[in-house]
Amino acid sequence: GSNQYLYKSRQNRGEQVKIDNYLKLNEQVYRNILNYSKSQVVFDSSKTADRAELLLKSPNLNIILVHLIRDGRGVLWSNKRKKGQTFLSTLRWISANLKVEIMKRRRKDTPQIFIRYEDLVKNPEKELSNILKLAGLSYEPSMINFRGAVQHQLAGNRLRKQQNRREIRQDLSWRTELKWFDLLIFNIFGLWLNKFYQK
Repeated sequence: GSNQYLYKSRQNRGEQVKIDNYLKLNEQVYRNILNYSKSQVVFDSSKTADRAELLLKSPNLNIILVHLIRDGRGVLWSNKRKKGQTFLSTLRWISANLKVEIMKRRRKDTPQIFIRYEDLVKNPEKELSNILKLAGLSYEPSMINFRGAVQHQLAGNRLRKQQNRREIRQDLSWRTELKWFDLLIFNIFGLWLNKFYQK
């Protein structure tokens, strides 16, 4: 049936890929990472609910869902700095988080945790401890020294490459940089969801 396939969204549009093959490839990647690093857990920083939903189909993966949410206005400003459009950026933020909320409710049997970006920045030790506890691990102070460890991220925030930045600090530049029109568009469409996450 068609539910045995998934469609690649970026490369080779229209090419059909079997879900079983997709899962086997990902399982092998995780095994290789664990074997090479001699670690117990892989932290996958993928940011789409669609990928998480697919990985949850694997009987060989013990997955913990970490929903990290940032104030939508901060996300909007981050996208604006990369030439993103206000309306589309707002809709993408809403859509991405609604997908996560639907997945979390469908997968209530899956261990999961909700973390606010603002709380993580203010007290990374506490928030990391809460995440690690779900994985059966203990927090160690050296975990905060992410600059001192070897990194193998293929993609992510450009700040990860700035070796001279040691501290973790909150970016609140959106408060002064976002134009009134951008805030108006965001508030019309996304304020309700932003308030839901700020409870």
